[in-house]
Amino acid sequence: MNITDQFVHNVIDFSKRPFSEEVFHHARKCYLDYLGCVLGGSKQNDGKLSKLLSSGLLEKGDCTVFGTDVKLAFRDAGFVNGFNAHAMEMDDGHRYAMLHIEAPLFSAMTALYEKEQLSTDAFYKGIIVGYEVTVRVSRSLQPWHKVRGYHSTGTCATIGVAMATAMALDFDFDQTKAALTAAASSSAGLLELLHDDSEMKPYNVGRAVMDGLTAAYFGSVGYIPPVDVLGGKRGFLNIMSDTQHPEFLTIFDEKDKPSILGNFFKPYPACRHCHSTIDAALQIARDNDIAVSDIEKIKIGVYKLALMGHNHTEVNSSKSAMMSIPYGAVVSLAKKDAGLSQYKEDVVISNEIQKLLTKVEISEDEELTSLSPDIRGSKVEVQTAGRTYRKRVDYSLGEPENPMSDQDIIEKFQGLAAYAEVDNDIASTIVNKVFNGEVLVKI
Repeated sequence: MNITDQFVHNVIDFSKRPFSEEVFHHARKCYLDYLGCVLGGSKQNDGKLSKLLSSGLLEKGDCTVFGTDVKLAFRDAGFVNGFNAHAMEMDDGHRYAMLHIEAPLFSAMTALYEKEQLSTDAFYKGIIVGYEVTVRVSRSLQPWHKVRGYHSTGTCATIGVAMATAMALDFDFDQTKAALTAAASSSAGLLELLHDDSEMKPYNVGRAVMDGLTAAYFGSVGYIPPVDVLGGKRGFLNIMSDTQHPEFLTIFDEKDKPSILGNFFKPYPACRHCHSTIDAALQIARDNDIAVSDIEKIKIGVYKLALMGHNHTEVNSSKSAMMSIPYGAVVSLAKKDAGLSQYKEDVVISNEIQKLLTKVEISEDEELTSLSPDIRGSKVEVQTAGRTYRKRVDYSLGEPENPMSDQDIIEKFQGLAAYAEVDNDIASTIVNKVFNGEVLVKI
């Protein structure tokens, strides 16, 4: 069999596995994390969403836009929820796949759940399969996919959404292969969208939801696809990366844990490449009484890939701060906190923060590069007139090796729900319902 046929067979076989309670519980944990992110993002984007709705672009329908009273057609609802879920940079991801997962997948599956009146089992089957596909497709391309400038959340999650939909709706082999083909051809997303003061990075997520759902339904009707859209000479793998790893598509070992168990959660509203630096700086700040005025230099060493788009010290907006490793370090040192409130515009442009940013030196640490992606670490050194403080962090908070507990995720959700002005009692009810296995579309 060619690579595409092998992958489709593997995905169908994977979808039929009897997943453990550990896997389902973790999926529910991801769902609660998603709900916090999408509610927070909806609140943050409220003004511009109103303009988008009045533009006539989005079609009214029966599917929920979280955080609003708006109902849209299912693909449009998926687009808006996907955009909102990634807007605050707090949604989960995977360090080997180098992408975000819950924002596109849960946005697609909640819309599909309403449209097709899915069972809870079909909903979670789609989620678990979607994680597996999204992670494996991205790992088959990395790191050169990112080096080329592709945003893998946009490219690979398009395929993940399509395959999650196919399995939730019990597509046969031919339908699934056609859906995969359409999704691979629709795959897109540029990392340029995260640069400068851009607010458009989440567009890649929303589009992945919309195009993935479109590809799945297109695949269901019987059009004949090419023989090998993934492995062909002008196929997905060869076009999207200089170095491919097709074994992630052709070999599914039942001894391997499902990919959903390898995700990371994010405690801070910043790109994941910033988190190990934030953790190191926070530990220095909290363990020592350092006056900000005494800091003379901040030296940061990170793995090479982290420098791409994340080493800027000119930071003039909240969105730019979310992408900046130096900003994460200085705000952690100055405020002993790197939560949502520390990424507000007034903090970002304050004299204290801007002055500290001029004292940052960031460079590649060859040892950390050699360990990446198994370890995506950071070394932080803070120099004052009288003393030098150093801290190294290999595993950021939220990685499987340094996990956020159920309670951590609950508290994160409650904080985001409060930001979105959700009543405390309602937030508590949501937590209980999610961990009891319910699928929520009305909040």
